[in-house]
Amino acid sequence: MMQINFPKNRPIRAYTDGSHNPNTGDSGWGVVFVVDGADVGRAGGKLFGNIDPFRAEVHALIGAVKLTPPRSTVTFHTDSLFVVTVFGKRHFDQAPDLWKAFMDETKTKDRIVRLEWVKGHADNPYNLEADSIARRVAEG
Repeated sequence: MMQINFPKNRPIRAYTDGSHNPNTGDSGWGVVFVVDGADVGRAGGKLFGNIDPFRAEVHALIGAVKLTPPRSTVTFHTDSLFVVTVFGKRHFDQAPDLWKAFMDETKTKDRIVRLEWVKGHADNPYNLEADSIARRVAEG
């Protein structure tokens, strides 16, 4: 997994997105990391097999949280209102294996996380870039 150099002791914003390519059946995820208003790095990953869009969105959270430093505070921005709702209500019956992986990674390195919804395909450049990364990875 790639390394991103985060400024020490600064809150991190992670704009995440998942994508599914119906032509190939492959999916991908993308993330753009922002600290103090500056883009500090981006990443993405390919998901093979028939991954539905919800699972791709949660994979994006997992991939992103793995890249953040221990004891960091991270606000994840996703355009999936369903993901934010499931997380907020802690109703992890949808994709429980992925939610467990996300929560385990969060706890293992003592991270403080929050999820916030951002309107997708709107005017947020970080959300648009996360979407673009996820689509390119899924297509490639």
